[in-house]
Amino acid sequence: MIGGNKVKFKTIHPFLLLLIFCTLAPLSPAADILHRLTHGDQYALVLGRVTQVQKLSFELSVARTVSGHRTPAHILINCSPKGQQDWPKPGEKLLVSLEREAKEYRIHWGLFHVSSLDPRQLKIIQSAWPKGDLAALEHYLHTGENDFFFVYDSAFARFPDGTFTRIYPALPAPQKSKHFKLMICPERREYRLTDSSTPGIGLEAIYFRNSQELKVTWETNYGRFILWEPPEYRVISMGKTAEVPGWKTVYWTPLTMGKDLPKEGIRIGVSVNDQKDKVKVEQAYIEVQFKEGTFRVRL
Repeated sequence: MIGGNKVKFKTIHPFLLLLIFCTLAPLSPAADILHRLTHGDQYALVLGRVTQVQKLSFELSVARTVSGHRTPAHILINCSPKGQQDWPKPGEKLLVSLEREAKEYRIHWGLFHVSSLDPRQLKIIQSAWPKGDLAALEHYLHTGENDFFFVYDSAFARFPDGTFTRIYPALPAPQKSKHFKLMICPERREYRLTDSSTPGIGLEAIYFRNSQELKVTWETNYGRFILWEPPEYRVISMGKTAEVPGWKTVYWTPLTMGKDLPKEGIRIGVSVNDQKDKVKVEQAYIEVQFKEGTFRVRL
């Protein structure tokens, strides 16, 4: 279980429905599309190369079935090119969600232009999807893993034991295969003291399990932590060390515009403590850089 009361199984903004430009099936809420694509809710999900294009159909040479039923090596896909800019051209490589009606194939949840027909290496191109959602879909194609969750605009893949890794923004190469138990997720990458929409950078502690016996402690060597919660949105100062009951969002604020910065750099840490045994279970850190009046989270 993931600790944190703002973990979102976020999905896709309605404008992404434009991507599904030739399906006769009723449109589902955009929030369902990623889940449906990665959990087999279609006749087949295939990779192939466009060989011929007609006014209301195109022919696809199927290179691989990612999931679902196998199809013939060459299939004719019927649809209406509502979005001319997305209408495939001969030679292009596609990932296509298919539905079959009688002996006819139609696009079900959409098609994606891809860089390769090797699912372990491909990149999705020409897509209006948010980057976190694209990262999740690509991760599914590369690995077959399909358990995702989203916090703010960050995307995570969860392993069977509850540990997780961040797939967007991408982690440094040495950490990509690590199974994390605790991580700090910021709701924004940059902050200025002149920003009026928020009192600082909101931070979530993402933990691989939940328990009433756990307590979250935040620490920083610069600035302070505050709570800023609805409905009053009253600023409650917590200082440089903040012991937070439960999984509340805390905000880090620098207080001053880059004055008296620590030589070792700005560091924000969080630890999860077992209140029963009084032992520290896990720790995680992020760094914040200051340049030209802006504080930037280093990810």
